[in-house]
Amino acid sequence: MANFKAKAVSVPQVGGTNVNSHTLKKVCLEDSGGGKNSYHPIKTNRKRFQKSQLLYIATYNAKTLSTDEKLLELEEELKNVKWDIIGISEARRIGEGEVVLQSGNTLCYSGEETALRGVGILVHKRHRDKILDVKSISSRVLCLILQINRKYSLKIIQAYAPTIASTDDEFDIFYEDISTALLYGKTYFTLLIGDLNAKVGSKQNEMETAVSYHGLGSRNERGNALIDFAHHNNLYIMNTFFKKRDNKKWTWASPDGKTRNAIDFIISSRKDIINDIDVLNRFSTGSDHRMVRAEIKLNIKKERANMVLKRKSKKWVTPKNTDSYINCISSNLNYEDNMPMDEIYENIRESIKTAIEQFCPKEVKEQKLNQKIRHLMKQRRDMEDKTTQEYSILNRKISREMRKQKRQLNAEKIKSVIEENKSFKLLRKTTMGKREIQKIKDRHGNVVTQKQEIIKSIKLFYQELYTSKHCFIPNPMKIK
Repeated sequence: MANFKAKAVSVPQVGGTNVNSHTLKKVCLEDSGGGKNSYHPIKTNRKRFQKSQLLYIATYNAKTLSTDEKLLELEEELKNVKWDIIGISEARRIGEGEVVLQSGNTLCYSGEETALRGVGILVHKRHRDKILDVKSISSRVLCLILQINRKYSLKIIQAYAPTIASTDDEFDIFYEDISTALLYGKTYFTLLIGDLNAKVGSKQNEMETAVSYHGLGSRNERGNALIDFAHHNNLYIMNTFFKKRDNKKWTWASPDGKTRNAIDFIISSRKDIINDIDVLNRFSTGSDHRMVRAEIKLNIKKERANMVLKRKSKKWVTPKNTDSYINCISSNLNYEDNMPMDEIYENIRESIKTAIEQFCPKEVKEQKLNQKIRHLMKQRRDMEDKTTQEYSILNRKISREMRKQKRQLNAEKIKSVIEENKSFKLLRKTTMGKREIQKIKDRHGNVVTQKQEIIKSIKLFYQELYTSKHCFIPNPMKIK
């Protein structure tokens, strides 16, 4: 089978973000898959620039995201990784919901009434407005539909399979849930990702089109079931299509480190959109799994409106001392009426800029994790053997420091509210972020989950609520 890895790095976008012509010479991308900064020359091919879109979609068994501390830990690790969508297995969050985090990223999750099992999908803030629909199938299967452009959309199904110790009935129900997700919503591209607890090995005969020759180890019974399911649904287990060293294939290690298997997969409905599959060794939040990431290139002609690069305007900050701010501008204005208009404009602009730098305080981002925790997390990333007692002790130490900092931040917020005489309602907001409306009933009582339909129903409700039902008829006798 052909190797689909594309080694050329002439891409028009980085992590789903447009790059303008002034920055196309050299782009620095941090990535903990390789552990070093990489400089990628980008060609300014206008035809390719219009048609390509690069996405990084990954899956990771986090063991738990039940607390805000573990969620912060995950987001801190992701700062060193190129990503757009992260599927989470074993999220262990209670119930189902959609939350916009303080970072701007969106977390969609589906769990049970207790902190067991559960799946989630973390969407980068740059794609927040592209979420069309989120469908919770079960506590093991979650479906998200992402808008690519007006014509094309991408379905991502995050799955967490039962373990080997589970019964066959549980396993059959799990695959029925995946089948439901595959049939839900018509999309042009489909990805099935997650911890599928199956060993597929390598291709054994030419009839097996769902796998290729670059798998890891042998195949078990659950692996045969996964391959049969992929064949039936015209899917491809892309981990097996890229030639890698064995230490770049395994995704799970036993506690003693002696057993290593590839049980986390990225499965696609199209082979040609996957540039590469990589296992990130240095990414770690204390789990015994490693992150699996796909580099996806969608060759779709983009709309002209999306080609216009929008500059982000800086938020205006009110000067601390208004009089000093005005005096600073006045003292720096030294133009004359007979000067050229360009010089007058430049003098005014520089005067305002100088006053802003002196008297308008810059907003300082709140540091969610202190330097000590970041240093400990870096130590954990750099550890090669993740099965030692030292690694376990380091995990517990990070968890303790995360809880300690959270208590300290909460105490500071309470003190700030009291000193500034603010409303205590501010403290009711969790550190996670703002909840999003995931589903709503329309005027006919039907439950709608698609973003556009939710917005339409809310808009219609308020239109009817505030529209007057009385018609004003003027008195003709009073009209002159």
